[in-house]
Amino acid sequence: MGADLIEVNFSEANLSEAILREANLRGANLSGADLNGCQTYGVSAWNLKVNQETKQSNLIITQPVEATITVDDIHVAQFIYLLVNYKNLRSVLDSVTKRGVLILGRLVAEALRFSAK
Repeated sequence: MGADLIEVNFSEANLSEAILREANLRGANLSGADLNGCQTYGVSAWNLKVNQETKQSNLIITQPVEATITVDDIHVAQFIYLLVNYKNLRSVLDSVTKRGVLILGRLVAEALRFSAK
């Protein structure tokens, strides 16, 4: 747990059911690796190298004492962890979503007004 695995080459490695909780995987090569069933709670998954051969199913994103939640992508695992554990991130995403809809609405209105001329 909490291992520093920055830029490690795990290509084609069998990591199924490995305990990767809180591991720093920044820049690691997981191309073709088997991650099925890994415990990925709190992983740092920035700039990972994955490909279509990387097996990612049933990644456990919760702590052992919590009800088990799984996802099928290590990037999604990191994102869900951030959403659950950082309330400020949720409010930022909510704000961006609302503003994005407003901006898109204005652009569509402007485009319609322009096309009517």
